[in-house]
Amino acid sequence: MGVIKSYQDLLSNTCLNIQAGAWVLARHFQVCGITWDCLGSYNAGFSDKNAPIRQQYARDVYTIYQRLRGS
Repeated sequence: MGVIKSYQDLLSNTCLNIQAGAWVLARHFQVCGITWDCLGSYNAGFSDKNAPIRQQYARDVYTIYQRLRGS
């Protein structure tokens, strides 16, 4: 993946940014399971008050996924 020396590395190196984000998301799925709610909590956290934000984020990701699949 490369060595991350500063946050600037993640901002300026697109591939490194995507790899790091995928790693963080994979670790997050290990904590709460591979579900849409877990995906939403990756963005909005686990707080009950953030449930609408979690659900919206998951819907947004699903919509983009469907578009990319051509469905």
